[in-house]
This record gives sequence, structure tokens and C-alpha cells, in this order.
Amino acid sequence: MDTPQTRTFPGRFDSLAAIGEFVTHAAEAAGLDERAIYEVQMAVDEACSNIIEHAYGGEGRGDIECACRTDEHALTVTLRDHGTPFDPTRAPKPDLDAPLDERQVGGLGAYFMQQLMDEMRFEHTPDLGNVLTMVKHRGSALSERSVAQNELVVDARLYSDLRRRADQLAAVAEVSHAVASILDLDILLDKIVELVQARFDYPFVHLLTVDPARQQIVYRAGSGPRGKVLQEEGLVCKLDDASGIVPWVAQCGKAVLVNDLSRESRYRASEFSEADVRSELAVPLIFGDRVLGVLDVQSDRRDVFGEQDRFLFKALADSAAIAIRNAHLYRSERWRYQVAESMREVTGLLSTEATLDQVLEATLAELERALPCDVAAIWLLRGDNLCVSAVRGHAPEVCVGDFQSVGALSSGVNSWLVQALNADQPIIRTSQSPSDPLGTAMDFPLDYSAIAAPLRVGGRRLGILTLAHHAPGRYGDESQAMTATFASYAAIAIENTRLYQETQELARISTVMLRVAEATRSLTTLDQVLKTVVQLAPTLVNVKRCAILLRDDPTATFAPAAVYGVNSDQQDDFARWYIAPGDEQAFDDLCQNKTPVFIYDVATDSRLSGTVPWALGLNHCCFCRS
Repeated sequence: MDTPQTRTFPGRFDSLAAIGEFVTHAAEAAGLDERAIYEVQMAVDEACSNIIEHAYGGEGRGDIECACRTDEHALTVTLRDHGTPFDPTRAPKPDLDAPLDERQVGGLGAYFMQQLMDEMRFEHTPDLGNVLTMVKHRGSALSERSVAQNELVVDARLYSDLRRRADQLAAVAEVSHAVASILDLDILLDKIVELVQARFDYPFVHLLTVDPARQQIVYRAGSGPRGKVLQEEGLVCKLDDASGIVPWVAQCGKAVLVNDLSRESRYRASEFSEADVRSELAVPLIFGDRVLGVLDVQSDRRDVFGEQDRFLFKALADSAAIAIRNAHLYRSERWRYQVAESMREVTGLLSTEATLDQVLEATLAELERALPCDVAAIWLLRGDNLCVSAVRGHAPEVCVGDFQSVGALSSGVNSWLVQALNADQPIIRTSQSPSDPLGTAMDFPLDYSAIAAPLRVGGRRLGILTLAHHAPGRYGDESQAMTATFASYAAIAIENTRLYQETQELARISTVMLRVAEATRSLTTLDQVLKTVVQLAPTLVNVKRCAILLRDDPTATFAPAAVYGVNSDQQDDFARWYIAPGDEQAFDDLCQNKTPVFIYDVATDSRLSGTVPWALGLNHCCFCRS
């Protein structure tokens, strides 16, 4: 007697082909003829189908152990399972004269198992489980009637297979219908995973989406507690990863079926893979020519998936891809609506009396709502200088109001700003681009994202609008178009605010000058005129103090005449402030150059060394000659 050959198979219908091949090799080795081998194949196939359907109550709920032993007279096949006991030898004998469509498939198959084999025994023990033993002797063959009956078994088996496939297709249709109406992307992805696991009974189901801008594969949904944790952590892997089944599927757009991962060169254990995973089926989610994601199904047993599973999941993936595409479109439309609302908020400032600072702050606030950014800034041109006029985000190192020359910006780390200033449309920073001041101040990594849009009105440059984000690939074509539109509206709002402020300033100056003219016509003495001028001048230039010193031509000495904004003690100090030629460098420069002299720090500027300015409480001042 030969040593028995034993192998364990998953209790699934797609394992029947492998079981049949295993039994066939044993039957050929036993010396059975072609007819007897066929009879053994049919009997074992029916017995294993009964174990899956009746003992386990469905696919994937247990294993089938198959042992084949040969001797000089016969082949003995033993099937062992641990499901509900089912003894085919006790199945009632069917009515073979009844029409085919009135016969029960299970009863017919059990009957012909006994007809196909020479011996059949069933035993059940708590320790060994269910053991079905079937024996086929050499030289035994079926009669013509048995052959005809055997064909009936084939018809019954075909009917059972068709029914099983119909059930699987119905499951695909159910999942497709359930997800078709879900427009929230996060809810949609969770629902796909939930339905796949519930309908197909696989232990590990994962769904990942592809982010082409950042060249990443993002874990979005998964079964079990571990899936929720990974989803919250935002697990990502690189799209161009050379190892791993999921990256390969995302890159190539082809499904991968592996029934023994220990023999798969592309397999690499990932953070979402369970420690005991043995087989895997990964299917791309494709819409058009773009891979939107990957549906990854794993099992802790080998030889679980078949070609039928590949076909079914490809059909399911097509429906899921359409649903994901619709959810993306819905999200994009909602984003566009939000951007439009942000635009409306900014353009609404055109009809108000908002200050320029209010316009800049509102512009940046709406930008934060519409586009991803860690920090946003508006740089305005004042003369030949770029000024960081407003900043929103976390950039304490950037000082609002810090001027930098455009010429100085044209080289080195800040050249990117000049590129944006001279560009016709928003520019997107790449990993090869120089850093901008915001990225440098925030100490972002080299591959951080930034976008800058020129602010222009009628071809005149007003400045630039910049956004930066610490992660790579955050801005694409759609962000570029949105930023261009936003920059256009923002530029108009900024320009209109400036024009409005200039108009208001001119009106205020005209009013003050009118008051000066009216006052000077009604006054009769020089002292009255001078006092009126020092009182009205601060309203023109927004200063705290104003003084007039009259120059005596014969001696070229400046003498105090009138002062405003000081107390009585300071008035006494001012009355003693006589400045002869050579006393103060600032007054000498004023007389020689006939242009205003600015003193930015009275305490440190050597051009003004007397004690009177300090006594008057002056920190910085301007001297003008009339």
C-alpha cells in the first residue's frame, strides 16, 4: 500500500478545480482507466460541493482536507471537514423517472456519488470532524444507464454553478446600486468597503485613492478597527514605489491575483497588511484612462481567489470608479461654489468704505477658505519696492511693512517673487524653484508647495498674491485658474480702495486748505496767522506736533514763532530755541539743499544735537523750508 498523499484546500467553489487536479493525478497513478478517472472526478467534485454548501453553509468558512491512497486493487479518497455533519449515504433515492426540472440537485448528486464509486462511508467524531471515504476499484465501470445518469449529474452541476454565478453578479449589482447615489466621498469609500466585506465575506478589505499631484497613494477606508486607525492617521505611500502590489497596480492599471504571497516577488508587507495575510487580490479603480484608486482584498488563507473573483471585482471596481468620479465632481463643484462666494465677499468691498487694510485682510481670509495654505501674503508695489502689506498664517518672522527692493529681489532666494510679478498668470513652485520669503521664514522642506499670482489693473502692476503649504503637490491647474480669478478681483478691489482713499484724502486736504485760506483772510496779525497754520497743519499730515521758526535774513538765524501740541514747560523750551548758522547740521542742510530734511531718530542722528528737540518730546521729525 502506497503512502497517502494529503493536501488541504480552502472551502470555496473556486478550489474545486485544484481538488480535481489533485485527485486526477492520484487516479492516474493508481492505474485507473479514463472512464474510471472521470467517475472519480465527478464524485469528488459533488462531495466537495456538498461540504461547502451544507457542512459549512457557504464559501470561505472552513477548509477541506483531501487524502488519496492507492493499493494494488483500488484508489481510496478521504475528505475531511469540520462543518455541520452531512451524510450523503443517507440521502433519499431520487425519482429518476421524474422530469429534470422537478428533481432536487442535492439529492441527485448524493445518489450518483454512490453510483459512481464502488464504496462510500461517512463518519463523524468530535475530534476528527466529518470524514467521507470513497473507494474506486480497478476495472470497474458504469453501465450505459449509469453513464446516462452521470450526464444528469453534469447537468445538475452546471445548474448549480450558474446559480452561484448569478448570486455573485447580484452581489455586484447590489453594491453598485448602493454606492451610485452617494456623493460624499468619505461616506462613499467607507460604504464600498463595508458592502464588499459583507457580501463577499473576505476578512481584510482596503480602499486607497491616488493623488497624482502629490504622487501619493492615500489610505482612505478599511475593514476592522485597524482600518479606522490607519484612516485617521492618513497613511500614504509613494506612487512610484518600486515594491508592493498596490503601487504596481496603481502604476500599471492592471489587476493582480496572488494565492500564495510567499512566492510573489512584488509583495511587500505594508502598514495596512495584516501579519498573517496569505493571499491578495488588488484591482485598479479606473475612470477613462486615469487610475483613481485601488481596491485591495486580502485573506489569511492560501488559494482563496480564482479567475471568477478577478472578473467579479473588476466589474465591481468599474462601478466604484464611476461613483468616486461623481463624488469628485460634486466636491469640485462645491469648492467652486465656495470660491465664488469668497469672490463675492471680496467684490462686495468695492461698494463699501473699507480701508485698504480691511480689503487685504478680507482677501487673505477668503483665500484660506478656498485654497489649502499654511500661510498667505499680499505684497504691494510702492515705488520700486515690494512691501509685505498683509500676512495671514503662522509666520511671525515676516514683518508686515518690511520693504524690499525689486532689484534686490531679482537674484537669490527671492527671485521667485520677481518671476511671479512679471508673469502673465499665476506660477506654481516646483521642487527645483528657489524658495520664497514665506517658505524660508516658515522653514518649510525643500519640496513645499507655493503659488503666486500677479496683481494687475489695466496692465499696471500692483503687487503679487502668494500662498504656501508645507506639503508637496498641493496646487495644480485648477488652483492656478482659481488663483488667477481671485487675484483679478482682489486687484480691482485693492485699486478701487486706493482710489477711494486718495479721493477722500484730496477732499480732506482741500477742506483744510480752504479753512487755512479763510482763516488767513480774516486774521490781521502775523502771530494769528502762524498760530492758525500750526494748528491746521497736523490735520493734513497726521502728526502730533507742529512748529514754525522764522529765519532772520541779516543774521541767517532761525527764531521760534509758533508751536502746537506741547505743554507749557515745552512752550518755554521752544521759546529759547534760536538756531544760528553752524549750530545744527540739519538746518544748514535745509538752507543749502532747499529740500526737506528727515530725522528718523532724534537720539542718534548727529545732524540734530541740541537739547530742545529732546525736551519737546520729538522722536523723529521733518524740517521743511518755505
